[in-house]
Amino acid sequence: MSFGSIALGIFMIIQGISHLKKSDYFIGGNIRTFLGEEKFQSYQRGMVFPYLLLGTIMICMGIIENTLNIPTLLFITIFLSLGLIPIILVLNNNKKFTNRYIYLDKRNK
Repeated sequence: MSFGSIALGIFMIIQGISHLKKSDYFIGGNIRTFLGEEKFQSYQRGMVFPYLLLGTIMICMGIIENTLNIPTLLFITIFLSLGLIPIILVLNNNKKFTNRYIYLDKRNK
């Protein structure tokens, strides 16, 4: 029995709860200085729902994978179509606050 997607889903939910509690365990320190304290709090609030949604989807799809015998192509299609929604929400939140879809700090390179 494969627990990889369930464990990854639990990790995503932990990240969502971490953002909800305003802790920055999973965010680099550079983004806090880049955004400033007020924008950083709004940035974190925008990350709560996508991470909780993605974690829930991953746990549900892990349970479906372990209990049902559905064709692989159908499983991958459902997983990608459901997982694409929270990923777009994360990218939109990054674009809204950092003006980039994926935040990479280029000052350290």
